[in-house]
Amino acid sequence: MRVDPGCPIHPKAQAVHGIASEMLKGCPRYNDMEVVGFFQALAQGDAATGEGPAIWGGHNIAEADVPWAQRWGYLPAGVVSCVDTQRMFRRLVKSHPFPVSPDAAREGSRVPAIAHGLTPYAASLAGVHTALSGDPHTGAHGALADVLASAWCFTAMLEMWEALWPHGVVGEDPNAALEVLLTAINAPPPGLLSWDGWVEVTTDGRHVWGDKAQKVGAGNPLTCDPSYAKWVASLPSSPTGENGKAWCSDATRAALAVQ
Repeated sequence: MRVDPGCPIHPKAQAVHGIASEMLKGCPRYNDMEVVGFFQALAQGDAATGEGPAIWGGHNIAEADVPWAQRWGYLPAGVVSCVDTQRMFRRLVKSHPFPVSPDAAREGSRVPAIAHGLTPYAASLAGVHTALSGDPHTGAHGALADVLASAWCFTAMLEMWEALWPHGVVGEDPNAALEVLLTAINAPPPGLLSWDGWVEVTTDGRHVWGDKAQKVGAGNPLTCDPSYAKWVASLPSSPTGENGKAWCSDATRAALAVQ
């Protein structure tokens, strides 16, 4: 559904999604209980029927959509299970840019990634869609169009990189199996401790500052500037949704604490 944001729509935002204020007359406000309750019910699940909390999916959802949904009261604070197709794609660019199971490409489809790899297409969801299907993603930034494109790209990455993901075993605990799969899908690129980007892991297992830590320099020991390490550790524990605002994961904070 469309919702009323409760404020004027910025012209630049309207240029992206095409929604004008007059199109929202009669729509519920973004914070109406009708809207908030819908997301909260999915986030909580239903123990009586065996329904677990929802797993949220989308392109750049971990850095943008989930934090904003938490601000609006749609989702609980803290860690929320999600599948971020942008993170998944960027991880594959670093570790396996060419499909490891190219025969899984859908019959009759032209998949540029098989010949070119993923790197030339990494800038946007439209690029990811093109890399995996050969067809541009039309209707970009339309809500339903982006949902469908993200879901299709997720399926394609599961199939064409099948060997990288944990496989189900008959008789195993489905909840535990799901957690193992989500952990594998959400793993950061090789050599990076966390998606926050602060700390790199060397081939011999040492933790050093990564490219993001420009003040102290990539490759330097985490002890080279204690005040900088203290500042990094003080940052929010998860993405805020605000462009340019850094965060520090629990994994990074733990690595800084032992130095």
